[in-house]
Amino acid sequence: MKSVDVAVIGGGILGCFAARNLMRWNLSVVLIEKELDICTGITRANSAIVYAGYDNKTGSRKAELTVRGNASFDDLCRELEVPFSRCGSLLVTYDKESLAQLRRKWEQGIRNGVPGLELLTGGRGRGNGAYAGTGCGRRALCPDHRNGEPLAIGHCRL
Repeated sequence: MKSVDVAVIGGGILGCFAARNLMRWNLSVVLIEKELDICTGITRANSAIVYAGYDNKTGSRKAELTVRGNASFDDLCRELEVPFSRCGSLLVTYDKESLAQLRRKWEQGIRNGVPGLELLTGGRGRGNGAYAGTGCGRRALCPDHRNGEPLAIGHCRL
């Protein structure tokens, strides 16, 4: 029986990244997955959104890691040679209550260090391919909201 330094149990995206990062320390690593292939569970059904960080509580570790992780995704996908697009997100309001919520998200995103956040008025934001109907009020644009390919990322260079 062969021995290894570390056994990672679970071949979802997190298990794959854990194994990948452990191998950087010159450790012998084995990835154990119960299914026939890796990334076939939740990772495959994942929406593939790489969040920008405007929804996370300011000052939290989650906010810090979300913003930092988002910023590193371009380099990671280039290194792994997997597709990645920076499609952005558009938050839209239709009444005063949602306007207050939008402003809170925008302010929180600014405090969290999310780059490129804009609070839009009037017709701005309607021409970016997202539907923002005629009755909408303010909009917030986040160019750093992205989509990745979790299945492709999980299968890369373990």
